[in-house]
Amino acid sequence: MYAEARNTFDVALKHFRDTLVPQLRPRFLKRAKNVQSEVEAMLEHHSRIYVLDKLLGALGWRIGFDSGAGATNILPEAFLKSAKSGKSTLFLDYLGFDRDVNLPLMIFEAKRFSMEGPNHLRQLEQLNQPQTSAKANEVYISVEEALAAAFHGPKWLAGNWKKHVKQLSKYYKSVLKEFNRPPAIMAIGNGEWLVVILHPEDVFSGKAKADCFRVFEPQSAEQIGAVYLRNFKEIYDVLAYENLCRLAKPVPPEWIPVEIRIAPSVELMRGLRLGYTSTRMLRSSVQPTIEVEPVAFVRIPPLGTWIVVESDAEGEHLPHEKTGSTSLEAHIDRIEGHSNALVGRVNRVLQCNPIAVNLEVHYANERSFATRAGVTRDVINDDGMLTYTVVTGTTAHFLRKVPRVIDCPRHSWAGCDLVSDGRHPADAGITRPTYTVPRAFFPEGRLHHCAAKVTYTNKTQRLQDASTSAFGVRSGMSGDPFCEIFDFEGMLCCQTCAFFEVCARSKLFKLPCM
Repeated sequence: MYAEARNTFDVALKHFRDTLVPQLRPRFLKRAKNVQSEVEAMLEHHSRIYVLDKLLGALGWRIGFDSGAGATNILPEAFLKSAKSGKSTLFLDYLGFDRDVNLPLMIFEAKRFSMEGPNHLRQLEQLNQPQTSAKANEVYISVEEALAAAFHGPKWLAGNWKKHVKQLSKYYKSVLKEFNRPPAIMAIGNGEWLVVILHPEDVFSGKAKADCFRVFEPQSAEQIGAVYLRNFKEIYDVLAYENLCRLAKPVPPEWIPVEIRIAPSVELMRGLRLGYTSTRMLRSSVQPTIEVEPVAFVRIPPLGTWIVVESDAEGEHLPHEKTGSTSLEAHIDRIEGHSNALVGRVNRVLQCNPIAVNLEVHYANERSFATRAGVTRDVINDDGMLTYTVVTGTTAHFLRKVPRVIDCPRHSWAGCDLVSDGRHPADAGITRPTYTVPRAFFPEGRLHHCAAKVTYTNKTQRLQDASTSAFGVRSGMSGDPFCEIFDFEGMLCCQTCAFFEVCARSKLFKLPCM
């Protein structure tokens, strides 16, 4: 979908430059009575509106109903009451929302052409330093760091960017008050440059850091829209409608939007929030730690966005065991119990039993999958923990208690030799849980470990945009491994994984035990 979106934007830019501008210039000349400066001002205004509208359209944002593209999901000139006074009206240039449940996803603020970009903030900070200061000749390492400093309200902040910061803060607070939820993302741009606020909650609660921002600026005197086209892949990843739908904050069952509660039918999937980190053990060894807690996903079929519903159950660590599986089985049972309790709460809120959707059905529906991938990497917490949202379909855990194939010898390094299969790693088996690649929560000899080389080779096949038909629908991007959970478990026996049936449908995935 990215390639199609980029091509759409590229065609629109060329059409504007090669066709519309030559048509508009003589009209503007006549209207401006041949005053060239006024003509250029009118062209700049028209260019900004056209380019930003076309950019948002290519990213999946629809202004007005289009039977081919879908219903409205962004409002230009959206008006909200001021969060501070409750009386004055604020006009947001663009407010993007989830069209199925009317929850805010994006605030996009458009600025006039030729207005100074975010790099101006570095100059402001440097000018503020006393000439006698040791920092007199220093600048922030990056524009992102200058932006982070600006949102803390320093005295050196002045001019247009002081107004921008104040304006964005008002918009954020008003959306939060109106919807009781913050926007997933915010952006400000003018066709020449673009600033994306990746974590609005942090920025507007006094926790702004450099990694809260993504900046796109021209390298030289580029044509309007060129910086967007050159960085389209990164912009698509952070601003496309289908991607932002995945960023919506989880809600408790009682906060499920009314649009879903009154729908004639609702679909439901189960899943997990998963945290992955490391723990230092004795003798300086480091082993992985996995913590999971159940979630659910609900939506209005057939094309509604999946809303994440969270449980109030405490997260639980996946147990490490040297032998046997008693603790693991008890853990899976407890997670299933918490998941059942969550689904029960959802059913009571909806006053119905939603249609249960399994993983095979979900992966077979590309439109459904677009707003909720099987595995989504969310954030890296301050403590270094990687967090993921994992869809498990109709089961409660991504693990089975026992493999589908009984008595397979490939759970151990030596067992692969008995059946003359290649083994991985080639030099020695993995005898303890490993945090480094290949990540293995379960060491060799355990039923949940696979030491077969062919299995590992299949898991590490790199996805390619042009080979979707061969790989099937996957959560990863081009260049990522085929395995859905490879980021946190690369040596798992596929026959113990919830995603096995989905992976087995791929033409390129074959196991020695299949």
